Amino acid sequence: MQIAEHTKTLLTLAGIGAAITLGKLLSEGEPMNLKRVAGRVIVGSGLSMIASAVVAVYPNLPIEGVCGVSAALAIFGVHFLEDLVKAKFGIASGGDRAQ
Repeated sequence: MQIAEHTKTLLTLAGIGAAITLGKLLSEGEPMNLKRVAGRVIVGSGLSMIASAVVAVYPNLPIEGVCGVSAALAIFGVHFLEDLVKAKFGIASGGDRAQ
């Protein structure tokens, strides 16, 4: 069974986002639990896949460019969304309430 080219691209972007997010999480030194790891990997993967929308604006952008935007969103986007949610719900930025 052949996988369509756009499906391969989306899977690649999801993998890039998951790897970057997991690497960033491991380097932070915060206590980890399965819930935090899974949540951040899901968000990082999703944000990386959103990067494929850049193709709508720049249709001739090579896959390397899309992957670069994907990596930037995976790194920048997770922290931006976390800060936005924390500000919206008044959660202190010093730690998670789930711990």
